Amino acid sequence: MDKEFLEKVKKSLEAKKANLEARLSETAKKEDGDHYATRFPNYGDDEESAVSEVEDYDTNVDIENNLVKDLRATNAALKRIEEENYGICLKCSKQIEPKRLEAYPAASVCLNCKKR
Repeated sequence: MDKEFLEKVKKSLEAKKANLEARLSETAKKEDGDHYATRFPNYGDDEESAVSEVEDYDTNVDIENNLVKDLRATNAALKRIEEENYGICLKCSKQIEPKRLEAYPAASVCLNCKKR
């Protein structure tokens, strides 16, 4: 794989990682490794506040789960770059299409395997 392309992808993934971590810190507390605990909001002691707290907590859990999933994929891609096997499909071991990597730099499988 082209060194210039890899460097560009690495910078993009590192920026995405920083963005994801910043967004996660808004609603969750980082625990061990890549585990996060969603913070429960505290809006007050009345019943209306309690309902809002639960609704917002549920929303934040869903958001956190998506962000963590994306962060794990981003970290895995950075690790593959480091180990010099970035761009190789984890299922069939063929080269992942460059256009796919441009569109989704954290891709771990080629389009053919993704469709299966």
